[in-house]
Amino acid sequence: MSKILKSFGMAVLLAALLAGTGMAATTAGVEVTGEVEDMVLTISTTPSPVAFDPLIKGTTVTETQTNGIGLTTNVPWKLALTDDNTGGNAGKMRKGSGDPWTYDSSPEVPLTNALVVTLDPEGTPVVLTTSDATGASTSSSQVLSDLKYEQIVASGDTIGLYKIEMTYTLSYNP
Repeated sequence: MSKILKSFGMAVLLAALLAGTGMAATTAGVEVTGEVEDMVLTISTTPSPVAFDPLIKGTTVTETQTNGIGLTTNVPWKLALTDDNTGGNAGKMRKGSGDPWTYDSSPEVPLTNALVVTLDPEGTPVVLTTSDATGASTSSSQVLSDLKYEQIVASGDTIGLYKIEMTYTLSYNP
């Protein structure tokens, strides 16, 4: 019987020690809040039309628009430029005429060299016709950037009127 009482006494002592340890613990609460806002991705200054006048065979023609495009964002962003023509001559000015404009199609007549468009966000030029420009924004901010359009006209290019229609796309860049 004494063994049973001894075991029972040890169990009571162990329970008392464990209960005492639990009383030494403390807790702390925390409150987390946040406000959900809409993502802001806006082309706030739309590029103006560009008119190379004239395009001369064997020369390079450049047109620069100071503050040619404005972007307002509150998230990391990506700016892409795509030719609306997705065919084999994408990125090149194509010969045509008329109002409304009609491209020559039998055969299609492009300039030899692709049009080069360069964006200069915060001093780092990016050729939009070969890669996308990216940037970071931690609050709603506007980036005004110069746009440089450059066309090399080969000496063998056909005389005529040429045009290219492109689309700028501003998107979230996670």
